[in-house]
Amino acid sequence: MSDDLRFSLVISEGPHDVEAAAKVLRLKKFQRARKLCEVPALLQAVIPRHYPSENKDGELCRIVAHPSFLFKENYWILLSNANGESNLGGNLDEILSPLSKQYVDTTLRGIAVLADADAKDAGGKRRALFSQLSEAFADGGDLALDPAEPDQIRVFAHSRPFGMYIFPDCQSCGTLERVLLAGAQNTYPELLKEAEKYVAYAKTLLYAKNLTSGSNGEKAVVGVIANALRPGKANQVSIHDDDWFTKESLTSLALHQALSEFIDTIIQWGR
Repeated sequence: MSDDLRFSLVISEGPHDVEAAAKVLRLKKFQRARKLCEVPALLQAVIPRHYPSENKDGELCRIVAHPSFLFKENYWILLSNANGESNLGGNLDEILSPLSKQYVDTTLRGIAVLADADAKDAGGKRRALFSQLSEAFADGGDLALDPAEPDQIRVFAHSRPFGMYIFPDCQSCGTLERVLLAGAQNTYPELLKEAEKYVAYAKTLLYAKNLTSGSNGEKAVVGVIANALRPGKANQVSIHDDDWFTKESLTSLALHQALSEFIDTIIQWGR
């Protein structure tokens, strides 16, 4: 591995966000490290070595998680599932804390956060997340955010680029599922139509009342399609393996293009 290795961190609310970003990166010719020996030695420090993981209070039901490692030449992008919006700041700190200060100072290029707008508009969600993260970093430790410079994050003594992508498009309320359904309309239109019919029927059943709440209907449609494509597999497996995103969709679909351009910004940090 060359001495000019660089890396950036992308922290997300959940595994679907990770796989969506990873899929876009792979369409942009990034590769995913599959073996420990493929990960640069100094970055291996972020991979937990114990089960149960100490930072999860020893709970046996917890998965000992680690970031997904994607790379192109000597630039690495680490995608991490924080397992919930409230854990974004803690997850970022967990990843950086095992790394030496000198290593981070010389190799870290930027940090990004992926999150759903949900019922908020994107601006409102961005402000809420910025406030939440600022509070999480307010102990005077290694990380800090300054409202006067919202596109920067201080890591140790240095400022780095900082970005937030609020699904579905950094403008509207909603979730990642809306982005996925745009891809399904493009690639699997017949399956999408039937999945929507099925979920519409399910909404009429008294015991399926959760389908009428928030974006749960869209999540259910994605789940139906994913199970048809990959029976018995989790949605993130389908996002990884199937054509929810394609090279063509990244330039032809507005929701995909917006995400693709944000990923391009992260890639640019490494140049």
